[in-house]
Amino acid sequence: MSNAEVGCYIKLLCFCWKQGSIPADVPRIAKLCNEPPEKMAGMWSSIEPCFRNGQPNRLIHPRLDVERKKQQRFSKERSESGKRGAEKRWKNNQKDGSAIKQPLAKNGFSSSSSTSSLKIKDNSAKKDFYLTYKKRKLTGKRLDTFELFWDAFGYKKGRSAAADSWLDIPELTDALVEKIVTAAKIESRERIKIFNSGGTPKMAQGWLTAERWTDEPYKKPKPETELV
Repeated sequence: MSNAEVGCYIKLLCFCWKQGSIPADVPRIAKLCNEPPEKMAGMWSSIEPCFRNGQPNRLIHPRLDVERKKQQRFSKERSESGKRGAEKRWKNNQKDGSAIKQPLAKNGFSSSSSTSSLKIKDNSAKKDFYLTYKKRKLTGKRLDTFELFWDAFGYKKGRSAAADSWLDIPELTDALVEKIVTAAKIESRERIKIFNSGGTPKMAQGWLTAERWTDEPYKKPKPETELV
């Protein structure tokens, strides 16, 4: 493939990963790649063998489908493991009458705020801490809420450095976590535009350090729309 063909191929992979498939006709593919239809028709002969027929008038990428199923299976296994861990921890707390309060204060998380609107992942089936890039331990509710942010942000690079930035947020109330997670989801949805324009997306560490959740675009989220 030429450099132009590789660029179009990567863009199509991004669309296919997000939507599950891409259009089967060249004019619509050209629109996705922001290329003239005539030029796209010439490049398509090199790119087309990477895709297979899926639904009517749609193309799929076999390798992406395999990876998607692996992620779904992994997510289901983690969810089931978390539920088992939560039940075990709950039973242990019932036996000794203890409450999970000290880890919250130890990690600088406000204990006065409500968690009703947040679905915190249970980490009892995994290690009870995560070691950051600076060799600091992320534990307790700080770790739970970091997992929420990390999943919402969706750009899986620089996790350990991002964990340091998460620890550096001083007053991490539930309301602030919800605001950050909401902004991270918007950032994840809008990232395809950065890829399409040839830009480099912001990594989680820089995004958190710059407090990008306070930027104007995140105050009034736009509804998600189909790209094609």
